[in-house]
Amino acid sequence: MDLSPFPGPQTCENERLEAVFADPDSSWIGDNAYLDLLYRCKGEMPPAAMRVLIEQVRRAPVDRSSRLDDLAEGALGELADVENTLRRPFQQGHALANWLRRQVASAGGRIDPESLLGECGVAVRGLDFSTPRLDAVAFWAHGRQPAILWNASEKHQQNEGARRATLAHEICHLLVDRQDALPLAAVVGGAMERRLEQRANAFAAELLCPRQEAGAEYRRMHDVGAALNNLTRCFGVSTELASLQLARSGAVAEVDHQRQLEQSGPSGAFYPWGRQ
Repeated sequence: MDLSPFPGPQTCENERLEAVFADPDSSWIGDNAYLDLLYRCKGEMPPAAMRVLIEQVRRAPVDRSSRLDDLAEGALGELADVENTLRRPFQQGHALANWLRRQVASAGGRIDPESLLGECGVAVRGLDFSTPRLDAVAFWAHGRQPAILWNASEKHQQNEGARRATLAHEICHLLVDRQDALPLAAVVGGAMERRLEQRANAFAAELLCPRQEAGAEYRRMHDVGAALNNLTRCFGVSTELASLQLARSGAVAEVDHQRQLEQSGPSGAFYPWGRQ
């Protein structure tokens, strides 16, 4: 594996990555191992964390679920149908999430991303990466079982809503971004594609808490605080995610209620009424 075109560390602790991958039992020697770093990854992965990741990739069993490949084929078809009319990444993410809901569940209701991943043959594990620089890693390699490793050393990953959002984000990558994913060498150097991350962010939010459901809850309560409490409880999401989805639903017209959503939503997020 030639790492020369990429910046960043070319060793893992005291071993070069080429030596780490020189495993005669690996069926994918000579192939690249493709990985994805979640959008909140902050810079290059430290060598110690890289060691944890590489060992997981090396030990991945030879196991491939046709369920994931079937869903990925359908998702790529859906993306091809909508990407000419829905140009912005968040629009594509919403469309893909709604498509997946139709495949696996009713349009509304709570979805468990970990159960969905298990049905698709994707391993999900929490590991202590001993770094605050990443939330999760998804990887897949030729003939090997895909996996999502979430960072158990990050405090917010102990929170159910944050962990569910992490897994939902990675589902998007596993469905439509495997062909565009970063090779391991680029991940080591901290390279990332913002467009794919924006699409996966919107996908995760819409999959976990559909805008239509958020708007309906607000119309029923006509109270931002009460609606958010119900949404976070029913859908297992954070207040920030529920606030953003309610804002994007188009149901909130009162200025005072819009300001409430801005205060409880993600800092610096775009709101459809264009007032920060």
